[in-house]
Amino acid sequence: MNIKNNKYFKVALPYLISISIAILIYGVMVYFFHPVFISGHSMEPTLQDGKLVSTSTNFSPQELQRGDIIIFKKNHIKYVKRIIALPGETILIKDGNVFINGNPLDDFTFDSIEDGGIVEDSSLTLNSDEYFCLGDNRNASEDCRNLGPVTFDEIKNKVNY
Repeated sequence: MNIKNNKYFKVALPYLISISIAILIYGVMVYFFHPVFISGHSMEPTLQDGKLVSTSTNFSPQELQRGDIIIFKKNHIKYVKRIIALPGETILIKDGNVFINGNPLDDFTFDSIEDGGIVEDSSLTLNSDEYFCLGDNRNASEDCRNLGPVTFDEIKNKVNY
């Protein structure tokens, strides 16, 4: 019996093609774009709760820059935050303002920080593989002020715009 003349094959073929295309599209999306849903309000107004973002997982430490949004895992919890200070830099929060290596961070679009955590009036110099991150919603964010610096190994994704 010829499979092309089989009535079940003729009925099933469009469904098999549709399912194959869906699996291919899903695979491409997950492999190349690493979609992630944002949960929480700590990155507002930049990233809203429930927003889907595209991320990459293939990057080197040299590709990370101040201002990049990353996803890191600390204590079995994933966080989405913005890199504020890079390896080797010194960070300080004084009077609600962020200072990097003694210079004020050009960060005027964010609210004044009410609680500087571990870097409130006490500077912290990052090691060669450490980053310091804050949420854009500065006063409603659990970030490096409480968690401590993030190592490169803890960074899982870089958010693409």
